[in-house]
Amino acid sequence: MNARRLQLIAAGVVALAALAGWLRPIPDEASVSASRTAQWRLPARADLERSSAQHISAAQGVVWIGDGVGSAGAGSGVQWTLRGILGGPEPVALVQVGAEPLMKQLKTGDILPDGSRLVAVEEGGVVVERAGCKERRPLYPSAESVDPAPGEACASPGIN
Repeated sequence: MNARRLQLIAAGVVALAALAGWLRPIPDEASVSASRTAQWRLPARADLERSSAQHISAAQGVVWIGDGVGSAGAGSGVQWTLRGILGGPEPVALVQVGAEPLMKQLKTGDILPDGSRLVAVEEGGVVVERAGCKERRPLYPSAESVDPAPGEACASPGIN
């Protein structure tokens, strides 16, 4: 008896669904024709760009505080610490600025936060140039961590 009852309930549900589909309202002709004539288009490439080439070139010319570009004393009070070296086709120095938790990746030729320039990234440290004076900064500093390049007498900047 239960199987017969389930079959009757299923047939009733199917009949009600068919009746509801048959009696649904027919959309008016204006809305149907408007949806058929509307065309889908992609936006123009210029509308999708976040920044134009002109904006990017203007941003590259901006001198940021701490870049060390400009006057010799710009950013000279900013402390940085060498935290790591990444090898590869082009070695990169991992530098922590002050107490910031994030590290910056700097490659040869980049300007450090204190205004000095990164001359070379070597296996055990980096070579930094400030005011024509080259200084080696080891990855693991020791008591004699300030080691001027041969042939140059440099005063220690006091920032490690």
